[in-house]
Amino acid sequence: MYMADPGKGGKGKKAPYDSTLVRVPLPLKPLVKSLIFAWRNQLGTILDTNGDSLRSQVENAIAAAYPNNEPVNKLSLTVEPNNKLKTESERMRLLQQENSQMRSQLETAERLIGRRLLEMSHRHEQQKKKQECAIEQLASENSSLYRQMNDLVLKAEEWASRAQEAEAKLDVLTAEIIQQRSSATGADSKRSLAR
Repeated sequence: MYMADPGKGGKGKKAPYDSTLVRVPLPLKPLVKSLIFAWRNQLGTILDTNGDSLRSQVENAIAAAYPNNEPVNKLSLTVEPNNKLKTESERMRLLQQENSQMRSQLETAERLIGRRLLEMSHRHEQQKKKQECAIEQLASENSSLYRQMNDLVLKAEEWASRAQEAEAKLDVLTAEIIQQRSSATGADSKRSLAR
């Protein structure tokens, strides 16, 4: 019996049957749609029957919706998935394995990168310390050389002042010698005149 206006729920209206929201795999969606369509079309006769005949009528409705397919013997949750579903689930399983392998490889790579970065930072710190030690050593050497150079400059200035003093003494001695010579030659000439 075909109902001209099958009972539908929604928009505030209650359907004349219990319904629930179910997630259906995409390959089974057309089969479920045809089941729903057959259920709504045969609603009047199906609702008056008990559980066993209700199930057989639903199976007949599915068989009517798919006349080329094999008849459905049982409407239960133990329906074998077709080959496409098996390949899809196998593909998903393989993808999950690849993802877990890639995740473990990424984790090991991250650990290696972290270790290498730590080693590089440690090396950089050691090189920096070596450079600082070398700079300090050069600075101390430069300061000692600067002190030595200052000491040499002071000694040179002291020697220059001593040389000036010696030169002044030499000039005084030279003047005294010249004066004594002149006085000695003057005394000689006076002696020679006196004779």
